[in-house]
Amino acid sequence: ASHFGLAGSAPVRETPPSDPAGTEELVHVDAPAGKLGVVVDMSPTGPPAYVCEVKESSPLLGEIRLGDKIVAVDGEDVQTMSAVNVSKLLARRSRNERRRITVLRERDGPSDSSDDGSEADAPPSSPAGRPGSDAGSDA
Repeated sequence: ASHFGLAGSAPVRETPPSDPAGTEELVHVDAPAGKLGVVVDMSPTGPPAYVCEVKESSPLLGEIRLGDKIVAVDGEDVQTMSAVNVSKLLARRSRNERRRITVLRERDGPSDSSDDGSEADAPPSSPAGRPGSDAGSDA
């Protein structure tokens, strides 16, 4: 007889393992017609396809990032498609004036504007702590 379970207790559900800390966000990228200059690949663990290269000539340079996971194209779920099929889908729609690519992107750590006071190196704020001349060290 098993005596490990507690009678009447419900199982404890944890956050899904895919994104336990909420470190990823959905981002919509509007791509123009024509070639995108973006190379997608597949992780050894399988879909979704992710961006492994953005060429210098890409119209999406600065819009789409390395490591972005492509989850939808024009609202069509592509999370289970291979990288080849995602590329083919984007190519088939290359004559469209606009293509909306939805990606899952890693958040940029503690630089979110909602986090204030998270700078570990910052001295405690005091009126004398900030001299009149700003040396521009906050890059």
